[in-house]
Amino acid sequence: MKTFTMIIEKDQRGVYLGNIVELPGCSAKGSSLDELRKNIQDAIFIYVAMQKDYEVKKLKFIGLQRIRVPINELDKIIGSEEEDED
Repeated sequence: MKTFTMIIEKDQRGVYLGNIVELPGCSAKGSSLDELRKNIQDAIFIYVAMQKDYEVKKLKFIGLQRIRVPINELDKIIGSEEEDED
């Protein structure tokens, strides 16, 4: 048995979205937590089957933290990066 860390979010329509931290790009959705759990297990099996040389990131879950960023400052940074690309 292998244990993975799933980050769960809920969108505006009430759909649950799950991402497996140790397997980048491995995600699923469901209309309930039970459906999400089943779908993410299927997604893990598909992920492993499709990526024969996959590597599970060795991570220790610490926690989640919400970060607030002043939108004006973020706009300044994004605007300056776009100008640099031209």
